[in-house]
Amino acid sequence: MAKRIILIIVIVLVVIMVPLFWAARTTGFNVQALLSKLPITSMFIEAPPEAEPVIVPISPLETENKELQGQIRELQEQIGALENENNQLKSENEEIKREITDLRAEILTAANLKANVQYTTELYKDMKPADIVKILDNMDDEKALLILTELEPNQASKILALMDPQRAALLTKLLLE
Repeated sequence: MAKRIILIIVIVLVVIMVPLFWAARTTGFNVQALLSKLPITSMFIEAPPEAEPVIVPISPLETENKELQGQIRELQEQIGALENENNQLKSENEEIKREITDLRAEILTAANLKANVQYTTELYKDMKPADIVKILDNMDDEKALLILTELEPNQASKILALMDPQRAALLTKLLLE
């Protein structure tokens, strides 16, 4: 009976171990090295000699994949730089648009001022120089100068002659600048 139990155990071990050894060999698992480390089996199985590491050649696809990944990184960096430049140009564009709007407003204001000065000058053409002097004496120098430059030289000279000499000198000096 004991022989039968031992025989059954041996058969069961063989039935279990043969497929395990086959599977281990096909997958590259070193069963002999493992069994040589166990205390009971180490008496029967020697440790295999150390094998040199297997150098697996790199496939052309892996090489190409690495190159493409490097190109992708470079392109992503370029995209980032271009996006930064694009944002900077957009900001500059907005600033230029604001400046254009401001300049248009200034031109419109200057055009309105010129039209107003011309209208005022038309009103003053029919007035006596003494009356014009009374009005200009109550204006700032810049506006008085604008009106004087639009009047005919003959009328402007009469107005300057009737003005306070210091103010006439100042307006003349401003005319020369």
